[in-house]
Amino acid sequence: MVSYIVRSVHWLLKERFLKPEGLADSTVTVLDPAAGTLTFLVEATRVAVEEFISRYGEGGRERKMGSVIYTISYTLFGIKYAELKAVCNGQTDVI
Repeated sequence: MVSYIVRSVHWLLKERFLKPEGLADSTVTVLDPAAGTLTFLVEATRVAVEEFISRYGEGGRERKMGSVIYTISYTLFGIKYAELKAVCNGQTDVI
């Protein structure tokens, strides 16, 4: 379900809002005010990175991806769980 929603937003950004890179577009900002375990944001990041690599290749990693992702979490457990989940999904620069 999460993958479907994120991919739908990605498609809408590309097709209806004319953002050719979708979630990886430099003008896109993602905010999840109730992040919980970060399931949506991890998936959104994965889709954005996938789009970025498909456009610029593996060598494009030196180029900065444009999208910005923000979240709010009120529990320490949620923050630590989200950090662990992000690292396990290959995202190394988690704050």
